[in-house]
Amino acid sequence: MRKSVIDLRQIEEMSPRSRKKESKYDSILNSFILSREHNVEVRIKSKSAGHLKEQLDKRIEERYLEDILETSIVDDVLHLRK
Repeated sequence: MRKSVIDLRQIEEMSPRSRKKESKYDSILNSFILSREHNVEVRIKSKSAGHLKEQLDKRIEERYLEDILETSIVDDVLHLRK
């Protein structure tokens, strides 16, 4: 039976390519998660509700938060719910 040879070396810092880049939409999710609110409206002047929903849904999925957070659009305004 062959023994596996594993070589683990400590590194000082991860390369920029291997790090996940934090999105500007993460700050919205982080603020909401830490708040006591359960249902909020999210508005950004230069972004449509559809664009916000698309971007927040991507970040929710990438962060495995689908069971905790939900987005919807009501009267052209994005709603975020816990």
